[in-house]
Amino acid sequence: MNIDVEGRSDDDISVEVEAALRSLPDQTMWVIDDLGDLNMVNSLINRAGAVRLLIITRHSNAGLIPNTVAFLPLDVLEEDDAIRLLISRTRRDDPVTDPALPEIARNVGYLPPTVS
Repeated sequence: MNIDVEGRSDDDISVEVEAALRSLPDQTMWVIDDLGDLNMVNSLINRAGAVRLLIITRHSNAGLIPNTVAFLPLDVLEEDDAIRLLISRTRRDDPVTDPALPEIARNVGYLPPTVS
């Protein structure tokens, strides 16, 4: 969304995010990766308008999620499976030998949505 957050209050950022979301087409999906505070879900839903949300979090406390939201727990991939998934998404000539792949998989926590 290209919203500058440096030196700004949460309220100012929130107002700008809401305006940006409301300007998007109705069929837009906003992916929020690694949401740290599940208490923000209601606020995000209210501000998103017609934009659909896909929220990924490492928190497993479904009790904090509003009952109007589907909660789908995902298991993490084994490192080899995560690397294979990364390889299947690359456009490089020889990605199998890329030494960065294990580190990338590890950095995203071996979670399928973030690996792909």
